[in-house]
Amino acid sequence: VCVFLAGIFSVFGKSIVAVRVIQAIMGALTCVLIYRTGKKIFTETTGRIAGVLMVFYPYLIAYTGDVMCETFLTFMLASAVYQIVKTGETPSWKNIAIAGVLMGLTGLTKAVTLPFFMLACAWLWWQTGKFRLGFLAGVLTLLIITPWSLRNHHRYGQYSIVPIYAPHALGFSLYTACCDEALLNETVGDNLKGPGIKPIDQILPADYAYAQSLPLPERKKYYMEKSIGWIKANPDKFIWVVYKRLIHFWRLYPMIAHKWEKIAAIATSGLYLP
Repeated sequence: VCVFLAGIFSVFGKSIVAVRVIQAIMGALTCVLIYRTGKKIFTETTGRIAGVLMVFYPYLIAYTGDVMCETFLTFMLASAVYQIVKTGETPSWKNIAIAGVLMGLTGLTKAVTLPFFMLACAWLWWQTGKFRLGFLAGVLTLLIITPWSLRNHHRYGQYSIVPIYAPHALGFSLYTACCDEALLNETVGDNLKGPGIKPIDQILPADYAYAQSLPLPERKKYYMEKSIGWIKANPDKFIWVVYKRLIHFWRLYPMIAHKWEKIAAIATSGLYLP
């Protein structure tokens, strides 16, 4: 995503409008990819229905105007899935290479997608009856993410086949979900703030600034130790947070969100999906 933004800024200057326009184009192309994938897997009619549903999907529209990874990631996922299906249908060397590259780039965008692509490689083997096709696609995927892994090894002295952000993000999520501040936020919620405001200092742990000052590998370790320590010391609080988050999960809109995010969430979960 950083490379994507850097490319736009290098051509158009630091323009958020340019990012939004290009993301709108990517959103439109995502709808086309959904249509073509549905057509290949099922029928022309199914593809059209899926494509039209995607055109009016509230979240896809809303996130186009925000500089986050969602629009780019959705486009990359749609591209990778389409290419995987196409490769299973026409297993040429060209299609295998494109599938591997797209899977690798999508994995660099969001490392949690990598397990899915391992299954996709197995599916290619099953679909074509040729082990080497799935194997080669997997090898190409690994080759794409290897330079970033080597960069991590050189910079942090810890080798990983995925970007270091993946375990760091997991630790951060646990760290910010298992603390007294998270308990307060889940209990009081929107009453902590005015409309459209995210009071970060009220929802992050008290030692957040110190944790952020640590190198990434040490930061991940610190996150995990603090999270597990809090859970062990406060089992009753942890159960309460889990209970409140279960309710939070099934709400029609996020508890911690700007107004546009709530509108998009209500439009999606409350209206569009039903």
